[in-house]
Amino acid sequence: MIIFYAHGGSDNHGCEAIIRGTIDMMPNSERLLFTGNQMADQRYHLDKLVKIKPDNYKYYNNPFMWLYYKEFKKGVLFPRLKGDVAGTYYSVGGDNYCYAGLAKQIGIVNKRIREHGNKTVLWGTSIEEEAIADKVIREDLAKYDLIVSRESLTTKLLEQYGLADKVIQMPDAAFAMLSSKVELPQIFNKPVVGINLSPMVLDYSESAAVVKEGYKKIVDYILNKTDCNIALVPHVLKKNRNNNDLETIDYISNLIADRKRFAVIDDMSADKLKYVISQCEFFVGARTHSTIAAYSTCVPTLVAGYSIKALGIAKDLFGKSDGHVVDVRNLKAPEVLSDTFINLFENRNAEREYLSAFMSGYLEGHKEALKILQEKKLL
Repeated sequence: MIIFYAHGGSDNHGCEAIIRGTIDMMPNSERLLFTGNQMADQRYHLDKLVKIKPDNYKYYNNPFMWLYYKEFKKGVLFPRLKGDVAGTYYSVGGDNYCYAGLAKQIGIVNKRIREHGNKTVLWGTSIEEEAIADKVIREDLAKYDLIVSRESLTTKLLEQYGLADKVIQMPDAAFAMLSSKVELPQIFNKPVVGINLSPMVLDYSESAAVVKEGYKKIVDYILNKTDCNIALVPHVLKKNRNNNDLETIDYISNLIADRKRFAVIDDMSADKLKYVISQCEFFVGARTHSTIAAYSTCVPTLVAGYSIKALGIAKDLFGKSDGHVVDVRNLKAPEVLSDTFINLFENRNAEREYLSAFMSGYLEGHKEALKILQEKKLL
């Protein structure tokens, strides 16, 4: 059995997209998903595709218990759990090892699972060098039966730190997620630029004010220099502080006086959001999986990035990240964001043609990874 864990819930549609894409890649596998938000997964009908169980501490069949980390820090031994599910465990949160603090929590879960004789796979990961350089995290990474990196920058770092025999590379599973057609808002009677802005990108930026001004300049260009309408696309709707895209989407909507020129896209499942994004003329995104929805459907895309994942994915697609990703961690002038947008937008036809020619070969990486998983008896 394949057991997915470290899934935060489908109110982060990126997490949902990873699960849906993985299922679309390996449709015949017997599988179970431990989730941090069962209600959200049911709301977006993920439970129709995979058996779901909650990962809260009260559920004794579940090894993925965040409270263990606090107890571990206090020196309290792990309690013995009853009836652990046997199988291969896939740690599916693509960002869970990206940053050192969360990585150490996941590492304790990895240890707990392996103590019961189960195999583990780190699935579709991106990891910053700061985390890999940490000896505790690196020792944990070495215990996985396989690490599946989703981009070459992470792959190179893992190899440099002595984990070459553990790592293979594969495009993020969300690239494989099939889209589901939905009725589009009236604004799609003209070409549409899709826009996503997240509170997280503001938090990681050198200056939130500069990022917001850059987005404002992009909106002004679209409204004043083109006949395109604007679709504002929330992709994460967590209730916790600073992780709900509607907060930043509201900022952009207030910039647009002509209410007929834009629409806020209704909340819907990741496969439906992918369809909406696929119908855009161009896309500007901060959430990684909103941009993957665009890339994978050959929509020209500008990424407002804040970590290795955005830079690595763009490098693998285009040979470089410059001109495709603006790293907000060192963004000092809003014009950098708006000028990069204008250049890409004006060359969008060539960009779309390039993606159309490139994408099928890129996605062969999924088949190659599945072959390795089968060879290693991890499927």
